[in-house]
Formats: sequence, structure tokens, C-alpha cells
Amino acid sequence: DDPLILYPNEGRKFFLGQSNTFAIQNVTSRGEWVTAGGPTIKSSLVAAYGERITRDIFATVTAPLIGNWLEGDTRISLGDPSASARYTVLLPSFTDPVWLPQVQLIAGVKYALSRSIHETQTKNLTDVFGTGFHEIRLGLDVWAGNGPVKVGVALIAAKPFATTIQNVRYQPGLILRSTIT
Repeated sequence: DDPLILYPNEGRKFFLGQSNTFAIQNVTSRGEWVTAGGPTIKSSLVAAYGERITRDIFATVTAPLIGNWLEGDTRISLGDPSASARYTVLLPSFTDPVWLPQVQLIAGVKYALSRSIHETQTKNLTDVFGTGFHEIRLGLDVWAGNGPVKVGVALIAAKPFATTIQNVRYQPGLILRSTIT
């Protein structure tokens, strides 16, 4: 959920990452290809900064820059920024390579700053850069292994807030995400 994690010996860190998705094709619920419906290339440049607050707590802020490409129409805008904090409940010993896991609690917020699909002003959706919903997130991150092999799982529950756009009220449900590494 967060692109930047501070290790116990780090006081602060900056992260810059780029991802690209090419040859996006839209499919109907019946499995038919459609030519309209969104960009064919999406790009994301993410910047994040993390700062240690105490030995057990650190906070991060993240800001994405999103690019949408479709033949004849290219748009770039800021995505929805977020902030989060992690509290380390259990920290394994780095001098004793046993499989005692590191356990962190996660809390975060995302601010719906960017245009969403409900606010689009183009038929091809190239101006959509965010979800349209503020959200809060709570989660748990567990990983183990002080040697060359590490395993982990992160579980995140996100609750988007309802919003009204052009006199229509939207209320998405609870979001559950898991990441296994």
C-alpha cells in the first residue's frame, strides 16, 4: 500500500518510482473488445518521503503524477496524495537470524484531489487521475526472515467516504487488499 518503508536503522528516506502499463484494451462484461473507454497507456511517477518519529513509529507522504495516453489525446495530472504512519509492534533481532516476524500496524488517509471517472469531461476518460473518494486505511504488515529469504504479507482495509457529484451521491463499499511477498 505504501511504496516507501523505513528500516529500523533509517531516519528518513526519499522514494521515486515509475510504472507504465502499455497496450490497455477494454473488454465488455461479455468478453468483447471495445475501442472506446479509456487510455491505451497509463503511466505513474510516484514520489514518497518517509520520516522516523520514534524508534517504533514512522510516517510517509506519497504523491503520484499520472499520465494517460490515447492516440490524439495525452493528459498528465497529479493523482490522489496520501499519508500514512506505521507502528512497529514486534521487531526481530537482526543479530539472531530466527524466523521471529516483524509486525507493524498501519494507519493512513488518502485525499481525493484529482478528477475521478464521475467527473470526467472527456468521452475517452483521459482526464481521470483519481478515485473521487477520500479514504482512511488500517492494516497489518508482517514479514519474517533475516537471511537472504524473506516472506511477508500485508493486509489493508480501506473505507472510502461518500461523496456527492452533480447531485448524485456515491458510496463505495469497504476495500480489502492483501499483498504477499
